[in-house]
Amino acid sequence: MEIGTFIKEVTFLSELSGNIIDLCPVGALTSMPYAFTARAWELEKFNTIDVLDALGSAIRVDVVNNKIVRILPRLDESVNEEWLTNKGRFVYDSISIQRLNYPKLKYNLKFFVISWTYALNYLFYIWIKIYLVY
Repeated sequence: MEIGTFIKEVTFLSELSGNIIDLCPVGALTSMPYAFTARAWELEKFNTIDVLDALGSAIRVDVVNNKIVRILPRLDESVNEEWLTNKGRFVYDSISIQRLNYPKLKYNLKFFVISWTYALNYLFYIWIKIYLVY
């Protein structure tokens, strides 16, 4: 069986597209950041709410070795039923995997590491330039 869009070669873009992961009853559909990182019985599970949306969606945070590896929706009929936005589902990726440790500036198609002071001054300069024109 194949899961896909009705029209071939069309990408399914939606703020709720991560919920497709939950369709598979045997776990064959997995999210890329979580795939093959831990077994279900190795996870510590914590029930909480999603603070990134105004709903306060019910979520379950799965942790291995003090590291968040997965966020899943919990059933709550009055709030989010069994749905979770992509932002709430994949926010843990920005906590550890794609964390910004130092700023970079792109020049001639290459990134160069710059100081925080220079980066903030540069952003302030751009902000002034934009808002003084308008």
